[in-house]
Amino acid sequence: MPVHPEAEHWLTLSLLPGLGCTLIYRLVEQCGSASAVVRSRGRLRTAPLGVGDRLKEILADEGLLAQAARQARDERDRLEQLGGWLLCPESPEYPPSLHVIPDPPAVLWCRGDLSLFSLSMIALIGSRAATEYGRRTAARFAAELAEHRIVIVSGAAYGIDAAAHRGALAAGGKTVAVLGCGLDVAYPKSHAPMLVDIAASGLVLSEYPLGTKPEGFRFPARNRLISGLCKGVVVVEATEKSGSLITARLALDQGREVFAVPGRVDSLKSAGTHWLIRQGAQLVRHAGDVLEALEMGQGRAAFAAVMPPEDGATAMTEKERLVWEILEVYPQDIDTLVRKTRLAVVDVHGLLLQLELKGLIRQLPGQLYERTGTA
Repeated sequence: MPVHPEAEHWLTLSLLPGLGCTLIYRLVEQCGSASAVVRSRGRLRTAPLGVGDRLKEILADEGLLAQAARQARDERDRLEQLGGWLLCPESPEYPPSLHVIPDPPAVLWCRGDLSLFSLSMIALIGSRAATEYGRRTAARFAAELAEHRIVIVSGAAYGIDAAAHRGALAAGGKTVAVLGCGLDVAYPKSHAPMLVDIAASGLVLSEYPLGTKPEGFRFPARNRLISGLCKGVVVVEATEKSGSLITARLALDQGREVFAVPGRVDSLKSAGTHWLIRQGAQLVRHAGDVLEALEMGQGRAAFAAVMPPEDGATAMTEKERLVWEILEVYPQDIDTLVRKTRLAVVDVHGLLLQLELKGLIRQLPGQLYERTGTA
């Protein structure tokens, strides 16, 4: 795919000190194109651009412009070697949904399948220090949505983000990772193999130059892209001070729908999602709720169509159901199950084995057990 002829000029402007996305868009609007801004040079010194004198000096400094232009060419060549793409707002492949958000990125570094921008996207976000319940729920939502050809968007971080990406990949779906660092930087480092997998079948993108380090202030800025790409944002698990709440607020500002998955009322990890629900976010239990709210597919009916019916393989005896019903969304140990069921330890062990063979529960480290299926 050829790079748009204006892309390198947008990149040149973005590499100049003191120019953010908003100022670059203003300059391009007044001068007609990014190339016209770069070529104007000294004429900008007296032009009524609505920018400060210091920025006019920068735009009139031929040495700075030449340096930024060289950096832009080098950046383009390095990106091509990585097999990536450089998009500017005039590129046909630039995601349409980002054109209408406040402060859209002037340049996007992308690696993967750009055609995903034309598909429906939903963001799954949440706590980095997620519980097993949160990770499992994120993976399940991602897989269910992927089965309905929804692209899953997240930030490639620990916890909910990684679970969402992996859930989509495991279901054979598509997923987009939006980075808060350079496209060639894996953060966290342990997610490098996952990012390779995402780029191979989905898309990895960033608004930052190659080699940019993952500094803290970049992630809130990155979050506006996660919400901006999507029709809706699902917060799976979040504390009251979670960065996911920032993304939820950005989504509302952008006119996107916000959904929240409830957790236990005494779980600090779900305090943020419960706060969102109290503020008016839609409570969702599975992908069908999201699809119905966004009028995508057939909502709950579509979700029900992909749920396996209960048959002899998953039907439970009375005692198996007793144990299964006690195993709520959070793991429990054998001592707790023995106390609550009032059954012998040996009987509980046998029932747990049967439920595990039927795929309804699973064992975690420390002899803890949790539900995995529905019955």
